[in-house]
Amino acid sequence: MTTERATDLGSGATPAEDSDAGSLGRVDATTGWQFAQRTWIRAFRAGRHVLLLAEGRVPDPGFEVDVQRSPLRVFPQQYDLVQRRRPGFFPAVLVPYRHAEVVLFPVEAPVVVVHHADGSDSVDVEEAEEDLAGFAAVVPTARPAATPPRPRSRPWAPRPG
Repeated sequence: MTTERATDLGSGATPAEDSDAGSLGRVDATTGWQFAQRTWIRAFRAGRHVLLLAEGRVPDPGFEVDVQRSPLRVFPQQYDLVQRRRPGFFPAVLVPYRHAEVVLFPVEAPVVVVHHADGSDSVDVEEAEEDLAGFAAVVPTARPAATPPRPRSRPWAPRPG
């Protein structure tokens, strides 16, 4: 797993340019999402579906965690591990989280990049083993067969008889 430094949620601003940045990176003013910290991230494949698992801590129980498509236009797609505060009052205690998200990901790509508060990780995509048989059983492993085209009537064809 390789770690690089990610600065924000795609706007080009560095954390120092945003007063709400803190140590977690820039806060998106419209949605409130900011990069989340993580302890570890793993990825498991079942066909075109990849299960991303992340574990870490949030500042208090009032935070929700999500994995979202990165706004970077690259192939294969990259993802952001983000958090945001829910409305309300919560005790100021660190709370562990574990988040899972299933994403479509190219079968030929062996690594998925996930951006987070500490940078970004290149996560090796592992095959879903026996302990994830339930995950592999519920996701389709092949593309659905294309529906054959319906025969079109040919108005220019000669009429019989």
